[in-house]
Amino acid sequence: MATTLLKRAGKIAYTPSATEVDALIESAKRHPLGLGYLKDGSPDSVAFTFGVHAFVVDAAREKLG
Repeated sequence: MATTLLKRAGKIAYTPSATEVDALIESAKRHPLGLGYLKDGSPDSVAFTFGVHAFVVDAAREKLG
């Protein structure tokens, strides 16, 4: 899993990779709860369900529009 950690103003910022975002979208397509859950579910719940960081959920939602 490729991730990017950037240090900004003394804090670590996480930026999900395109691969992580695409993998989440593909996983959601195959999951019984589907893309609707990815788009509309609680970000923390979606992240837990798919085993990703909530920022990956946010990025996937942006990509899906």
